[in-house]
Amino acid sequence: MSNRNPVFYLRFDKDSGKLTYKDGETKRSFDCVEGWLREIRREKWQPAGAEKPRHSLVLVLVDRSVNEEYRLSTSYYGGPARSILNQIASIENDLYNDILLSSGKKGEYTSVYMQKDGKRLEWKYKPEEIPKSEEIKIKETGETFISNVKKDAFFDKLFEELSGKINFQAKPSIPNPLYQRDPDYREEPVNDEPGNDEPAGDDIPF
Repeated sequence: MSNRNPVFYLRFDKDSGKLTYKDGETKRSFDCVEGWLREIRREKWQPAGAEKPRHSLVLVLVDRSVNEEYRLSTSYYGGPARSILNQIASIENDLYNDILLSSGKKGEYTSVYMQKDGKRLEWKYKPEEIPKSEEIKIKETGETFISNVKKDAFFDKLFEELSGKINFQAKPSIPNPLYQRDPDYREEPVNDEPGNDEPAGDDIPF
């Protein structure tokens, strides 16, 4: 029996909006998680039977007091992921200080709340500073569709800036190696195709 602590693979529950993980066949939830922001990354993967690959934002927090790791995976194109990026972007220094993350439902949408040093992290970029979805009309057919090209490019750039800042910082020491509970386990994210953004609850939707 290993005495090393597990990695908890988290996602937002689509019904409650809370942080959940699977313990065997049982779904459990956290009211919040707190830890040092060790890494953010974007993952592309192909679920069985799906025609297109999926894209996830993965956020890794390490609770150094008990040596536990939390890996939150959510749709890269969803409102919660973009709210997380916008809140992290507001951090100007002290990345080693722990971040608290909690979530829930506000109406039909998932709302993400982040806190650092006892203070709520606000969005760095206000809604009016973020490109909007555009309605494009095809001249030949008269058909219209919604384009998120400019908005996606904005968040792609923000992600690259943050991942470079966070992932290449000097790493503080962690007492023991972390035990990866289930390296093959992955929850399928929802609303992860461009143009199907899930707004971030009480925050103004993108």
